[in-house]
Amino acid sequence: MVDYSQIIKNVNSIGGLQKNLSVLKLLIDRSGTSLDDEIAWRKKEEESVNPAPQLTVLGILLAVVFCGCMSTILWWMLHPPAQISLSAAKARVAISAIKKIIVPTTGTSYAERAVELACRLGEKQNAEILVTYVIEIPFTLPLNANMEKAETIAKEAVDRGTGIVQHSNLPFRARVERARNVGEGIIRLAKEEDADLIVMGIRPITGQPEKIIGRTSEAVLRRAPCEVILDRRVE
Repeated sequence: MVDYSQIIKNVNSIGGLQKNLSVLKLLIDRSGTSLDDEIAWRKKEEESVNPAPQLTVLGILLAVVFCGCMSTILWWMLHPPAQISLSAAKARVAISAIKKIIVPTTGTSYAERAVELACRLGEKQNAEILVTYVIEIPFTLPLNANMEKAETIAKEAVDRGTGIVQHSNLPFRARVERARNVGEGIIRLAKEEDADLIVMGIRPITGQPEKIIGRTSEAVLRRAPCEVILDRRVE
């Protein structure tokens, strides 16, 4: 194939393409190639060097994904999350750190309500719920004394409590403890289990307002090694 660019350059150097058309035709005739063939060959060569852009399904998909990502980043930059105070941030961290919750139960409705409250408090972080019943042993008896009736009541109470936890799909355990007083047993268990929170249900107000918190609740509030929540149901 003849290099016509050089021919045209030579022709232009003589005096211009229009003026020397006869010279160009003469050179083409001598090469044995028609002008139309040469133009078609040149066009094909240019297309092979600079191919026309083509759309593919993959290309369109990648473009859509790229545009979506850029739009998401832009929206996030223009809508920053609301800032919260330091105290609120600490409170959120404290709640998220709760992994084990102790719920003392007595089998009463307000105690079982506390079990439900504990489940809701521990649901997000999948906290373990430890349902316990503390049997109070009189000082006149040894701690390992046979208390069959009390053991039966304790087992029924913790069974109802763990049944509530099962509906929340949270990990749970049940423990029946013995102590000289209930508050002492709850505090000891919280230390042994390294609990993060104690949730207790207290009876509704039936007498004088100053009697809202009983002996057990007060002892746990004063001496518990972890956070304590008291729940009082409104009558």
